[in-house]
This record gives sequence, structure tokens and C-alpha cells, in this order.
Amino acid sequence: MAQALPAHNSHANVSPQTYPPRSAVFGWILFDWAAQPYFTLITTFVFAPYFASRVASDPVAGQSSWGYATAAAGLVIALLSPVLGAIADAGGRRKPWIAAFGMLLVIGSSLMWIGKPGDPSIIVPLLIAYGIATIGVEFATVFNNAMMPTLVPPERIGRLSGTGWATGYVGGILSLILVLGFMAANPVTGKTLFGLTPIFGLDPATFQGDRLTGPLTAVWFVIFVLPMFLFTPDHAAKTPARGAVREGLRELRETLVRLPKTPSMLAFLIANMIYMDGLVSLFAFGGIYAAGTFG
Repeated sequence: MAQALPAHNSHANVSPQTYPPRSAVFGWILFDWAAQPYFTLITTFVFAPYFASRVASDPVAGQSSWGYATAAAGLVIALLSPVLGAIADAGGRRKPWIAAFGMLLVIGSSLMWIGKPGDPSIIVPLLIAYGIATIGVEFATVFNNAMMPTLVPPERIGRLSGTGWATGYVGGILSLILVLGFMAANPVTGKTLFGLTPIFGLDPATFQGDRLTGPLTAVWFVIFVLPMFLFTPDHAAKTPARGAVREGLRELRETLVRLPKTPSMLAFLIANMIYMDGLVSLFAFGGIYAAGTFG
């Protein structure tokens, strides 16, 4: 009589997924620290109000121009983010994409130094630079977020995301203190918010402290994104770039086809879209409204 064999455990030969060390997670978290000053200094509190009140012919025209530029960049982001996210999942590697879009952020932010007050000839180039930088930082964020599942177990992704978000806000606040306290000065008094003379000999009359937020954002990003590139491992490449594009588009198409069959997911995406659009509006126009309406 044949001896009965023990039941085979189908998971016996499957190795548990391993995750990188804390230094890799720390490097990933610093991406938010590196990118947040763009939203704090450029989009909300310093450069946007400066553009509307000092570069544009009047605050109303400034708000309108800034709004159109924000909408144009937002349309590009809305149309391409799902595609690029699907490509990231299909292709595997994220860092080359982060580097490419990060370069757009650096170039666009650096060009904002040209925004001298009262010069209408630089308005269009300045808005183009703003659009390029905005697209760059948002798309770099898409690929940075795509790295999360390889860094921590599924049950810790929420904690990782929240930690990155919070760390980014701390970096944004510190960059704002640096600019308002030591760089951007009132053209009448020549003093910063802390009552100090601007560092580096920045000229209050030509608002060099406000304009320097662009190059400062670029340098800040380059410095603090380096740990991510040095310590955070990239996902292995799955398919060549062309194949990743085809696979990503196919997966996106399948997801869109399935959405009507999953009403909860569809409702979530619509609600999230409205919520995020409201936040973008507040961030983009809060500082402009305060500067133009309340001085």
C-alpha cells in the first residue's frame, strides 16, 4: 500500500518579500522636503502674490494671467498623470522619470529670477516657466509615489505617505521663514519680516528677495532630493521604454473600462478630483487674494 504523502504547501517555496533599510525610506521621505518649497514659496505665499501685485499691470490682470497658467498646467497634468502612472507601474523604473521631470522643475524655477517688477515683456516667458516647473514637480511626484509599495509592507504605506507629507510641510515652513525673515524685504522700509537687512545684498527696490524664491527652490530641490537617488533603490526594469508605454496604456484602458462596474471606486475618484481641485484653487489664489485685496 502506497504511503500517503503530506499535503504540499504551495507557499513553502515562496520567499517573503524583503524591504530596503531605513536609509532608503528616509531618502524617499526627503523627496517631499525637497519639493514642498515650490508649492509654499512659488505657488502660494511669495512669488504668486508678487507676480500679481508687482509684475502684472494690475492685481486683477495678474490674478487672471496666473489663473490661466495654472489651468493650462493643470490640464496637462490631469490628462497625462494617469498615463504616466500606468507607464511607471508597467515599466518598473522610477528614478529616470523623477530625474527628467525634476530637471523641468529646476529649469522652470530658476527662470523665475527674470520676473522684474513692471516689465510686461517678461510676463509670458515667466508664466511659461511657471507652467513648466509645475508640470515637472507634479509628474516627479507621481513617480516618487509609485515607489512606495517597494519600500514598506502594504499595511504601512499610509504611515509612510503621511510621514512624507508632514515632513514636506515642515520643509516648506522652514523655507518660508528663510525667505520672509532674511531675504524678501519691504521696498519702503528695506527690512524683512524680522526687521533685518536682506542677506546677500538683495535689493528690496527690485524685489530680488521675492524673485530669488525661484532659484532657491531649484537649489533646495537638487540638494535634498539627492538622498533619494543615493539611498532609495529603484524598482527593477520590467520592460523596455516602448513596451512600458504600450503596457501602461493598455492597463489604463482596462482600468477605465472597469470603472463603471466599480461604482465605489468611481465615486472616490470623482470626489478626490473635486477635493484636490479645491485645494489647488486655494493654494494658487490664497496668497494672491491676500496681497491684492488686503495688501
